Amino acid sequence: MRRAIILAFSILPLACVETPRAGPPLTAVANPTVNAMSRPPRRPGPGPATRNAPIDRTWLKSYAATRRFRLGTPQRTLPTPDGKAVLFLRSGPRDPKQSLFETDLATAQTREVLTADALLSGPETISATEKARRERMRISARGLAMFELSDDGATVLVPLSGRLFVFDRANGKSRELKTHSGAIDPHFSPDGKSVAYVSGNDVYVASVDATSDVAVTKGGTDTR
Repeated sequence: MRRAIILAFSILPLACVETPRAGPPLTAVANPTVNAMSRPPRRPGPGPATRNAPIDRTWLKSYAATRRFRLGTPQRTLPTPDGKAVLFLRSGPRDPKQSLFETDLATAQTREVLTADALLSGPETISATEKARRERMRISARGLAMFELSDDGATVLVPLSGRLFVFDRANGKSRELKTHSGAIDPHFSPDGKSVAYVSGNDVYVASVDATSDVAVTKGGTDTR
């Protein structure tokens, strides 16, 4: 009896496998008439009423003006190390210019803490190198496109128009670092006292107190 049960379970999976159906005869493959008859009928296209339906232009304009209804949503959210707040970038509902916001998790209150207009005295400028970098990162917004928080959560690093700025969360003040022109891809050092960045295909290190800017590499090119 036991052997019969074992044999039945060993045969059962074979019974569950679907047997492939035989294909069409060779004569049907060579005969276009048979092939045409074997094809499924085509679905009818839209009728005159469907083709002449009015287009909702208001919806299309809203869809384009809000960039597929994505403007105004938080971007690049980052919690602070102490877990008390969350920083993020956000634009207006119909304006791609982003600013830095902070949400207090204890009170659920959100406030705007930094804007591009507060950092720049003139219009925003984006170099060709920065524009290509943003395209690779799928960033189309203007204003504050990215930011970085120091390990202790006290300082925010913001690149803007080829310049670097640091924002002190405690006193709400910001200052520009002493850097070479066209600074891109900045990052804090672990102690938060220096910032490494790239300018003209070379790496530099600038102090957060804006007193020094030292070249780490020399002779960088587009391929090196």
